[in-house]
Amino acid sequence: MISLYLDVGKYLYELQQNSKFGDKITLKIADFMKNNYPNIKGFTKRNIERMIQFYKIYKDDEIATPLVTQISWTNNLLVSESKSKEERHFYLKLAIKN
Repeated sequence: MISLYLDVGKYLYELQQNSKFGDKITLKIADFMKNNYPNIKGFTKRNIERMIQFYKIYKDDEIATPLVTQISWTNNLLVSESKSKEERHFYLKLAIKN
């Protein structure tokens, strides 16, 4: 699931970078998912924004990217709030260990 969220985050991040719509993309995607796939959960506007942010944080981090797939989405959201890359690495490794 985490890999899916990274991939969605990457796709939407790149779409935002190449679009004139900016933040409205997240609302449009959330509405699209709700209207066309009502049984699929987790694609609210807020969660889509988190996926994009999640991708932005880890896109160039070769150490953390394989680690994030080993813990839950909730734990990843908590770790991603860390200020530095080193702090995120520490908490990811600690979460995996425990």
